[in-house]
Amino acid sequence: MSDTATKKLKLDKTYQEKCPQLEPVLADKYLAAVKLDDVYICEVTDKKKTSEILRYLTFKYPLDQYPHIKRVKSGKTNGLATVQVIICEKRLFSSADDVRSVLEPFKDSIGKIGVLKIPSCPPLTRDQFNSCIQYWPVNFHENKVPIGAVIVDPVTDIVIAKAYDMRAGSHPLHHATMVCIDLVAKSQGGGMWKYPPEAQLYCVEQDIEINDDSKTGPYLCTGYHLYVTQEPCVM
Repeated sequence: MSDTATKKLKLDKTYQEKCPQLEPVLADKYLAAVKLDDVYICEVTDKKKTSEILRYLTFKYPLDQYPHIKRVKSGKTNGLATVQVIICEKRLFSSADDVRSVLEPFKDSIGKIGVLKIPSCPPLTRDQFNSCIQYWPVNFHENKVPIGAVIVDPVTDIVIAKAYDMRAGSHPLHHATMVCIDLVAKSQGGGMWKYPPEAQLYCVEQDIEINDDSKTGPYLCTGYHLYVTQEPCVM
């Protein structure tokens, strides 16, 4: 093994001892367990009537608070194709018999009515999506998964700045890494961007001591470690 490789291994071990545990920098909602709501569902026995039933339910009981939910679920039971449809939230009716009464126009086209749980919020990560589809089909756009970044001083084991991808909500240049670097500059009396008050960002109060006469200090981010949840873009 070369001397360079040996030195690198020793450095890695030293940094692991100084930074034994990484702290998540994403907002809690990206790490939270899936929350569930109860809804009434029914089985469609005459599949030719599925579209008509959907139009009726969409008009009578719109699911505006669940834009991520697919109203129809297809599957198989004992080798036979099945179709289930969400009727409405459970809180709207006290019993399945009451629900069946409002579906009187389709009494010959529906089967069992029951209660199931569906995800109450749209999935924000692949893990949340995988949890959601265990209950009911949902829409998921993976390109909306945020990127998190954190800058650490490996010598003092102090987190200097935390940030996440803010391009969609504030500015097209607000990549997680660029925001993190700007926050380091802010901790040194600089920084050029203003962030919305609800942004969950962090930087230390005063990272370094600035010479009052020359207004100079160490070069920005020298000796720091940057951790990112995904490989930074070429920018």
